[in-house]
Amino acid sequence: MEEAIEKYGLKIWEHPDLIDAYCENGADVVLNCIDTMFKYLFTVIEGSHKKIQTLDTSKVVSTIEAYRLGIEKIDHLTRLNDMQLDIMRRTMEKRHEYSKALINDRSSMLSQLDLITPKRLPQLPNEIIAQIFRRLYLDDSWFNRNTTIGHFIADNGTPEDWKNLVRREVPVVMVEDGSVNSCLFFSREEAQDVIGFRPTIVSPLSEESILSGSQVTVWVDPTLWPKFSEQLHNARQWDNLFIESSGYRVTSQSRTAMMNDLIQKFGNKLAGIRQLFIYLEDDDSGESDRHLSSWYTSAAEDNSYSTLSTPCLRVARVPFPLIPGLRQFLSQITDLEFTIPGNSLRTNFNVVVDVLRSHADTIVCLKISDEARLSSWNMQSDDEDDDTKLPLVPRGERHVVLFSRLKRLVLQKFPERVLLDALTAFDCPVISSVSVEMGIYRPWPLQVGNQEDSKQFSANFLQAAFPSVECVAVKLFSYKKDLLFFEDFAKPDGNGMWLFPHLTTLEFGDMPPHFMKTLLDISRGQSARFCRDSGPILVVILRRFSSRIVAESRGHADHPTPHPDSARDSSSRYELPFCVSRICFSA
Repeated sequence: MEEAIEKYGLKIWEHPDLIDAYCENGADVVLNCIDTMFKYLFTVIEGSHKKIQTLDTSKVVSTIEAYRLGIEKIDHLTRLNDMQLDIMRRTMEKRHEYSKALINDRSSMLSQLDLITPKRLPQLPNEIIAQIFRRLYLDDSWFNRNTTIGHFIADNGTPEDWKNLVRREVPVVMVEDGSVNSCLFFSREEAQDVIGFRPTIVSPLSEESILSGSQVTVWVDPTLWPKFSEQLHNARQWDNLFIESSGYRVTSQSRTAMMNDLIQKFGNKLAGIRQLFIYLEDDDSGESDRHLSSWYTSAAEDNSYSTLSTPCLRVARVPFPLIPGLRQFLSQITDLEFTIPGNSLRTNFNVVVDVLRSHADTIVCLKISDEARLSSWNMQSDDEDDDTKLPLVPRGERHVVLFSRLKRLVLQKFPERVLLDALTAFDCPVISSVSVEMGIYRPWPLQVGNQEDSKQFSANFLQAAFPSVECVAVKLFSYKKDLLFFEDFAKPDGNGMWLFPHLTTLEFGDMPPHFMKTLLDISRGQSARFCRDSGPILVVILRRFSSRIVAESRGHADHPTPHPDSARDSSSRYELPFCVSRICFSA
């Protein structure tokens, strides 16, 4: 052991095999020492029993005496061994007491050290702290000038490293020489989610002032594009891109020229952005379709983009006619939103499906709105009996596309016939959320003609299209249709089967107070399903609700009140079944 200590020093504790061997040898040494302590007693015992060796064991009497003396010797040796064990026990107790004293001394020293050492709070990783400050920044409103972030940075006690960490979480917006009206940034909900209300505004000429690690959003105003494009050549970092006019209508020719110039000059920068938002007004002159069609046809056939690196773009909100021309940049898109142009009144949904086919393997969340076309038609429609200009629905074979990763589908403001066709165009094996809002076209399409025209949107139709969804959100064009749709969730069908076996969330639109009866019928029905099948717990979300429905729904949970129709049915009460975990009210 001495050799090992000389070789390893105090690092001997890192070699348990050497320590084990030393302890094994030490145990033998201790036993030998104890035997040496009792050597005299051993000698006395051995001397007192020498008579055993002189006995004649051939005689019975002598044999008995030999056994008696042998047992007596063993008894003496046993007592002697017990004394040795007692010595070791007392030694172990003293060693344990010494060990406890050492532990107490160590604890006392640690306590004294804590008293004289400056206190430090547990520290989260910088990445998590940065996300907390970014959340704080995005939660501050435009009216709150004394922001939490601002106070933290202005505090003289905040270390400079922390100030820089926080400043990096304040988004940077790069505009044409700082001349764009900053109020424009806050007109879009998407902009608020990306850059908040008080971003740092810079021009490409002052990019050196941007802290390393900051998120840079390039804001392009088409009316200022020629000058801004020259400045952008100096910009190294693009993370997000917004394209929106500052209030002046841009002609379709100018818009097309700008998009061509943007892609030709900054294609590699576009390949590196993660979010793209393009807001361009439709051209009422009717020339928009022709110019955009020629642009995206030539762009889609242009092979110059094949040398671009793999695009980083994941989130895009773009006009529908631009999607084909941006196909190369949208090759990795996961979250796509677009609106069908208002001047495309005769475009059927097969055209939309064909455009999306190239991105069906990557899209996870898809939102399509027909609101612009709906508004355009309702403004142009003078003859209430004329439906010749209504949006077409495909005839013959439908274009069904497999969206292997699509989990959330949102369809807004579609007329019923187009909505039915849209729902059947998506084959989504992993979809979990469907949101549908139907639009009103004037004059409303007459349900006449072939069998396809006689179909109506219903819960059963939605179930047939997407049987495995977990969240259903539906807003139709009248309270009556809404009630008819949701009443199917309150009871099983004729075969005893419930709609949507994996349903966890129902989201309702603008509902009148008397909708509470339907809501509670749904809750009771789902409670019965839960008891029988142990189905999922249901969450109900009400949006754009009236104050009365809030008061009634919240009041019945703690103090059940009679139903308004209780005169006809005294047993009807507002009682929330246990399978409905909560009712959420969200404006």
